[in-house]
Amino acid sequence: MQGSLKLFTHRRTELDWNDIPWSGVGKGAIDHPSWRMWLHSLKWVDQLVAGSLRSGPEGGSSFRELAVKVAQSWIAWDQSQGAKTLPAWDGHASGLRLTTLVGLAELVDEPWIRNAVRAHTIHCLSDDFFDGHWNHGVVQSIGGLAGALLLNLPEEIKRARSRLMDSFSVMIDSEGAVNEQATGYGRYVARLLETVVSLFDQNGFQEHIQLQKSLAKLRQFIYHSIEPSGDYVQLGDSYPNDESSGEGKPRSWFDSADDAEFPPAARVKVYREGYVFGRSGWGESRPFSDESFYSVRFGRGRVIHGHNDHMSVTWYDHGRNLIIDSGHSGYAPGVVRDHLRSPSAHNVLEIVGHRHDWSVATSLTSHQQREHSSFYEFEDSAYGVKRTRTMLAVDKGPLIFVDRAGQNGRQYHFRQLWHIAPEFELAESSQDMVRFSSARGDLELVLIRFHVTRENLHGHSGMSYWRGNLEPVQGIVARREGEALPAPCVGFDVKGEQVFLLTAAVAVPAGEDLGWSLRSDTDTTCVLRIHVGQDSFSIDVNRMTGMLSLRSRPGFPADLQRKWDKP
Repeated sequence: MQGSLKLFTHRRTELDWNDIPWSGVGKGAIDHPSWRMWLHSLKWVDQLVAGSLRSGPEGGSSFRELAVKVAQSWIAWDQSQGAKTLPAWDGHASGLRLTTLVGLAELVDEPWIRNAVRAHTIHCLSDDFFDGHWNHGVVQSIGGLAGALLLNLPEEIKRARSRLMDSFSVMIDSEGAVNEQATGYGRYVARLLETVVSLFDQNGFQEHIQLQKSLAKLRQFIYHSIEPSGDYVQLGDSYPNDESSGEGKPRSWFDSADDAEFPPAARVKVYREGYVFGRSGWGESRPFSDESFYSVRFGRGRVIHGHNDHMSVTWYDHGRNLIIDSGHSGYAPGVVRDHLRSPSAHNVLEIVGHRHDWSVATSLTSHQQREHSSFYEFEDSAYGVKRTRTMLAVDKGPLIFVDRAGQNGRQYHFRQLWHIAPEFELAESSQDMVRFSSARGDLELVLIRFHVTRENLHGHSGMSYWRGNLEPVQGIVARREGEALPAPCVGFDVKGEQVFLLTAAVAVPAGEDLGWSLRSDTDTTCVLRIHVGQDSFSIDVNRMTGMLSLRSRPGFPADLQRKWDKP
């Protein structure tokens, strides 16, 4: 008995229903950890159960027979193993499979299916096998609750309810941010929470009222994490959209949002969990896709689906991605997966040759939000030495950064990395400036490095460039499963005891002139001026602390701007 199976983003494969490759080898098997997990989850059997229910007792018999055949095949294979094996019994697969078995039990009320539900319910609610307070643990608890409700097991129902409440209190903080450290998982956690709210409501569990409040806050987090393109900003193990699940672009959430929810009140949102999301607006005075947007990561060390991306920045303006996260290509182990999670895949200051401790937290030590700009200061010691980044984001204007690190008496190789969207090509470079041109022909992106001299700062400067390198991996971007597209990456290198690296990122429309200057103002301050066509921006730079403040911008008088931005 032959058939075909397509699991999410993986290719369609031909299977023999009499010999399903549960062990991961044989006809139709795909050697990929995610494919094996989804195979064992049996979630694809839900379509057969739904088909049987739609077709009724007579017309649905073929759907029902195949669903039973697959479930019994899995049970027979599992019993032949002699012990619980992975990935069949990991938290995600076993929890998902349990919900499928519960659904199948509505069609087939026989001892074998009820025994399977009982065994899975005990497993998923056992403390010994609990995956913890993240999406896998929630899936286990949802399955356990569904199984306990089907079998009318009061103690197990109580345990599942309590565990779900504990999980969501940990996974979604008081501000609505999720603990997965990946923006794309916000929507998955929201779907799980929606399922639990519905289950609780249907069964008269009053906790659903409290969970609905958490869901409302989580929705706000998701709104803030969506770029003007309508895609998620790729942070952690995230894809730009939900197309693999059939939901399409995240932007559809905006279109269906309650008026009380959208747009959020704030243009800039800082989450204690470690996210900064800023934008020029929500489409009130210009098309939504024309707004500018940036993100920054900080917070506790890497966990769950996080990457080593602390202090990394992304930038969107002029209707496109400019500075990007290198993305996520799936969970298959290898050099690409390792690279995409590493600091080198992000827009950070790294110290070449020094071990990066990804368990170290990064602090947001200062944040000042003005009418047209926002200032941030971040600090950590992930390389064993203090590292500080200050950043000034100007609405519909440039981004300015100061990176500081090092200590006297020791030589370091500092490298400030910038990952550029793949539509850009390197057009010009020098030691202190890199210019990229968009393939559309309408925009240039320029990165400018400025030398800020101090008595204790000296050393050699250079530049590195990659695009599509695979040995070692650098200059790639992944936006979907298995992808590794060539994309520009530039590194500003400095070798010395300490570094004070002032950098400007400027988007220049085609045909516009770009100019810049840096001059001393006081003993501790210099003034950076950037001119794009007729527009001028003036920024004060404290060359001791890295403090950045906006003096003037287009359409805002210099004296008034100074009044706003000076403490």
